[in-house]
Amino acid sequence: MRTKTKRIISVLLVVVICLSFAACDKDGNDGEVKGDSKVWSVEQAIDEFGDIAEYSPTYVTAITIGDFSNTATTGSELTVGLYMLLKDGYPEFLIRLLEYGDHKATYTSNSDISVKIKVDESIIEFHPVFNTPPNGDLMIYDSNDTLYAQLYNGKDIKCVVTIDNSKYNFTIPGANFKDICKNEGYVTKRMYFLETDKAVLYGKAKEFIENGDYTNAIEYLEFLDGYEDSKSLLFKAVCDAYYSGDDTSAWKQFFNVDTATPLTEDEIENIIVGQWRTREGDTYSIYSKTGEYKYIQNGNTDVEPNKWYTENGRLVIGYTYSTSEKTIYPFSDNVYVFRTHHSGYNDVYELFFRAEIKN
Repeated sequence: MRTKTKRIISVLLVVVICLSFAACDKDGNDGEVKGDSKVWSVEQAIDEFGDIAEYSPTYVTAITIGDFSNTATTGSELTVGLYMLLKDGYPEFLIRLLEYGDHKATYTSNSDISVKIKVDESIIEFHPVFNTPPNGDLMIYDSNDTLYAQLYNGKDIKCVVTIDNSKYNFTIPGANFKDICKNEGYVTKRMYFLETDKAVLYGKAKEFIENGDYTNAIEYLEFLDGYEDSKSLLFKAVCDAYYSGDDTSAWKQFFNVDTATPLTEDEIENIIVGQWRTREGDTYSIYSKTGEYKYIQNGNTDVEPNKWYTENGRLVIGYTYSTSEKTIYPFSDNVYVFRTHHSGYNDVYELFFRAEIKN
């Protein structure tokens, strides 16, 4: 999940990349690309003075030849500039379409644009296709390594780009892609996981948890599911991330309300007595054996008398003028999902951490 800040950074990066690639064009042409056809290489954008552009990313690039057709022509010459870079360990591909070898394909903000590739006998379409009208490079986020993995394994990939009534056909070369990526450190996280011994990944995941780096720990442990006690460590990591406020949404991908089994009234009564927290800090709830409920925030207890009881399979918190009903699901050791029901509104799901009442 990208935060607002990450989205802004990503947009700025796209602008920088597109401007940088534009600087690579030769004088006198509106879109010529440089490089050896069907061979991947590593390049860095240059500015108008021929110097390496400041803050420009290094990218893996290749050129391939194809053809394009539209209402005015059929099977005409097409040159394609391909660019790949990694963003947080995941590949992003840019495609520059040059009609007749040196004229960028044009489109509008309302154009219908699709990028399809054929992998074995399956056709995969990328959505969305990011673009900058009227003739910017097309960008696709290959978050599942769909395109990257095929190229990494040396396979040529057939590609069809459709822009309104124009169709562009070309093949993305797989030759030497793996060598370039390994030599230049352009191996994606997913490929790194596949090529690294599980014992090494397991050790790194434990280090991440110890250092409070739950984001990386979760990524590593998801891949290691089934290795040693990686599953229990994974749940510990997502719970720790939630409790610390580092990532309050990661746990949701491991919880499905449609398949989860809620606690019965007897089970709720057996586990509810104690202190419950959602996050680190001075805010917590206490359920007593006598049916009293206290909500404590910064040392201050609710002034109105509250009580708790079970009814119709739910935990009910009774206030002076209202009640709050919750369904409870087990999630991990002493960690439960509380589903608060809201009539007319979406239910709210939160993780609650249980501790015995002291003294």
